Amino acid sequence: MTSPPRSATRALGVAIDRLVKPHVGADIDKVAGIEARGFVLGGAVAHQLAVGFAPVHKKELPWRTLHQEYQLEYGVDSYRDARGCVGGR
Repeated sequence: MTSPPRSATRALGVAIDRLVKPHVGADIDKVAGIEARGFVLGGAVAHQLAVGFAPVHKKELPWRTLHQEYQLEYGVDSYRDARGCVGGR
């Protein structure tokens, strides 16, 4: 296994910093990250903000879920949240 180029490592750090900066000091309980990039970025953002992380899946899950569709620039997609993962449900 090889390490990513140093520029890629720096770019990831810059992306995370830019996602975190507008929310520093905000009243946030959890960061929701939609798979799969959202798991990586959302987890890092949650860590930096010292809050919880809720992974949100696009596919069927084996337990009760809440389903939500959302509009993309090229169509419609959806995600599923395991009940209670995001909170208050």
